[in-house]
Amino acid sequence: MSQEASSQSQRISMLKVLNPFHIWALGVGIVLVGEFMGWNFSVAKGGAYGALIACWVIGLLYSCVAMIDSEVTSTVAAAGGQYTQAKHIIGPLMAFNVGLYLVMAYTMLEAADALIVGDLMAAVASATGYPDLSPQPFVVLTISFLAWLNYRGVFMTLTLNFVITLFAFLAILALFIGADPLNPGHILKHSDLLTELPYGWIGVVAALQFGMWYYLGIEGTCQAAEEVRSAGRAIPLGTIGGILT
Repeated sequence: MSQEASSQSQRISMLKVLNPFHIWALGVGIVLVGEFMGWNFSVAKGGAYGALIACWVIGLLYSCVAMIDSEVTSTVAAAGGQYTQAKHIIGPLMAFNVGLYLVMAYTMLEAADALIVGDLMAAVASATGYPDLSPQPFVVLTISFLAWLNYRGVFMTLTLNFVITLFAFLAILALFIGADPLNPGHILKHSDLLTELPYGWIGVVAALQFGMWYYLGIEGTCQAAEEVRSAGRAIPLGTIGGILT
């Protein structure tokens, strides 16, 4: 009877529909808000040079995090990412703590994204003659749309995320070219931007926390380990590709 029951039982698992491009889009898409918004906070604390130092130091640390997550996730290819790793390596209590941290981190991340969308829409409305438009409806619509996407499934979510991420990445390149970096002083005044350290090395230390915004959340790529066709290939390629991007 036990053999018949075991033969009839089926293992419940998620559909393996994602490829390295989806993982890349997931990682880069998580970080893009930091790319657009984080640099000004780090420059305010440490100046342009301090921001570059923070970007370099945190980049080294996050590269290590990405490689560790990629290696562990390739062997523990289960949904949940870091808290699944914590359960296998340490135990259930550590998995609970890591999972609680991730829920808080990504809840705040989603809230920040929605607030930025609302503020941007209000700014556009103000520029087009509607200065009293409230950003709150756009915030609610953004969160509702994100919830609907998650309800539809991971493949649709990350496919749309891939398109949005590619568009935002091209927008960054367009802004870089539009600023005419080969002609200093035309739009960007590099001599005014590259100032000395305004608060000394303590400002560089203060810029480190905002330097994390350049990479914060890219470790979330390993949460899709159970939904990729080949975790040993897709997770490292997508995560390291996101770091390089």
